[in-house]
Amino acid sequence: GHSRFAVLMACYHGSMEKRLTESVKRRIILLIRNGHNPVSAAASAGVSVETFREWMKLGEAKPRSSLGVFFRQVIIAQGQTQAMILAKLRMST
Repeated sequence: GHSRFAVLMACYHGSMEKRLTESVKRRIILLIRNGHNPVSAAASAGVSVETFREWMKLGEAKPRSSLGVFFRQVIIAQGQTQAMILAKLRMST
């Protein structure tokens, strides 16, 4: 059988995994737009780094999937945030 440790680790790891629901998507995108990097935004939404990176990898590989849409939303949000930060920097000089 499985050791008690292995079972506990499986339960713990399983609790770190999260489905990409609409509310999780919205939270991640909103946090990115507010200046968080994508990994910290995902972590704030309760998504592990590994899971977020897997979603992004799958999204890039399958652009027509829901993960593909999410991948593009993340990239666009990052670009918008960087443009906003640069504009503010230019205005302050």
